Amino acid sequence: MAAIDIVHVPYKGTALFLPDLIDGRVSMSLDSMPPHLPHIKSGKLRALAVTSAKRSPVLPELPTVAEAALPGFESIAPYALFAPAGTPADIIALLNREVNAVLVLPEVARNSPSRDRDIGQHRRCTRRHRQERNRQMGESHQGRQHQARIAQPRK
Repeated sequence: MAAIDIVHVPYKGTALFLPDLIDGRVSMSLDSMPPHLPHIKSGKLRALAVTSAKRSPVLPELPTVAEAALPGFESIAPYALFAPAGTPADIIALLNREVNAVLVLPEVARNSPSRDRDIGQHRRCTRRHRQERNRQMGESHQGRQHQARIAQPRK
């Protein structure tokens, strides 16, 4: 879609690559927002765009990738809560009910970087995840399968 050549540098998680990003040993990242927020707000990192279709309510001044450079671009994160196979249905229902109740609490919703997300029943979320994965994989995986923020070190 963008016709750019980027080298993927594998890390075992954000906690391990974030220092390299801040120190400039890695030139950019495509990752979720929460671990980057303190560094964006302190000026150590510069956020370039959000990959969602809409601007983030956490950083409303940050454009979307579609607005900034690639019209039509969108990549979202299908977050899920997992339980071991064979977990009784009543336990799954209890977890689903309680987690959804917490996610809509005003203090949680207000402070969540993903508060503009669709929160729903686990079957619907699974279906949406599968549809999004298939859509993205069908497009030669033109972006990570999660809502992400593109950030780079401040110069």
